[in-house]
Amino acid sequence: MKKLIALMVLATMVLTGCNKDKITNLDEKIIGKWVVADKDGKSAPTNEKMVISFLSPSKAMVSASLNAHHPEASVWLDRQNADVVVKGDKVTLTFHADDHSTSVHELTVTQINDHEFIANQKVTVTVDGKTVISETGTFRFVKVNADYRQDILGLWEGRMTSEESEYGDNDIHRWEFLPDGTHRYYHKVGNTWVPSDDEYAEYFVDGNMLFTLWKNNGNGAEERRENWEISSVENGVMNWTALRKKADGTLYTATFSMTKVEEPVVPEGYVDLGLPSGTLWKTTNETNPNDPEHDFYTYDEAVAAFGDNMPTKQQLQELIEECQWTLDDAQNIVTFTGPNGNTLVLPRKGKRSTNGNVYYDGSDGEPAGASYWSRTAIDATYAWRLDSGGFASGVYMYDGKRGAGASIRLVK
Repeated sequence: MKKLIALMVLATMVLTGCNKDKITNLDEKIIGKWVVADKDGKSAPTNEKMVISFLSPSKAMVSASLNAHHPEASVWLDRQNADVVVKGDKVTLTFHADDHSTSVHELTVTQINDHEFIANQKVTVTVDGKTVISETGTFRFVKVNADYRQDILGLWEGRMTSEESEYGDNDIHRWEFLPDGTHRYYHKVGNTWVPSDDEYAEYFVDGNMLFTLWKNNGNGAEERRENWEISSVENGVMNWTALRKKADGTLYTATFSMTKVEEPVVPEGYVDLGLPSGTLWKTTNETNPNDPEHDFYTYDEAVAAFGDNMPTKQQLQELIEECQWTLDDAQNIVTFTGPNGNTLVLPRKGKRSTNGNVYYDGSDGEPAGASYWSRTAIDATYAWRLDSGGFASGVYMYDGKRGAGASIRLVK
């Protein structure tokens, strides 16, 4: 009998030891920002990850970008508000992705500590009252303390640092992340960075997760989505990593590294057109107290007054070749639109010939033209200048006599 009682006590101890620890104070422990790490014991691809931020025992925010698995329940959630109910070891989140769809996530937490929690999750998504998704799985969430929403803003230049990437290559590219939630992608043509002609391009950051989507212009263009984990932003260097899934189901790790492009400080009264040379153009012409009606200078007068602040022939040629220009005959101006979208306006005030006559100033019904000196001389008689309009069409370089009068626009 004593032996039987001893065996019964031992069995009771073994069974009690096998029971899982009871989850207590879950409403307190769950507070924080959590990112999906694993599903059913396997690492979750980055494009399938979501972020849940528990703000209180009754409120949370959900971030996710999904459209590959369930097109009928595509989501783009930038910290979507969710209602939370915590009861024992169970957490239920309910949120509305839009006016038609409702998502309910029921998480039964089996383990939780300061760094991670594991839960059996059931997800139910209804669209217009019809269930379109009903899935279960065991998920591991990890806590994230980083917040890169402000760090990512600005212009970045970099390349893929892994052997594979879903949309990447080994070339250097640029991304500009704007405060309004849009981003610009640039590729290099010659020496010029050209923005991609996207129909739309959006992004948002939640914690360490970067969510992007874009669609190129043109027939047949498909929307694309790409999530990244921002692993670090430090000393002007940003690194991304992502676990990607190939079409055959195999996984690989993609990495990207980029540096912050420090944009030039543009002095007041100047404009940056995004030119390859980095030239900054003044936004107004120089006045000439000796010619208050037209503000013309001869070449020698201009060089004596302004010297190296005048543009070279190459800088004027760059203005013509790298910018889109338009002539406005109503306002008598020529407008240059730079690679970055900024504009420079040059008045077409005409020119003065060496005999003192003014031509192409728009008076007496003649067409208006523009003449702007460079500081590049050809010889003792001629120097290069930019001309536009008049009886000749377009914008072009011209070898003008140094004794003629023309307008002055300075550079830095």
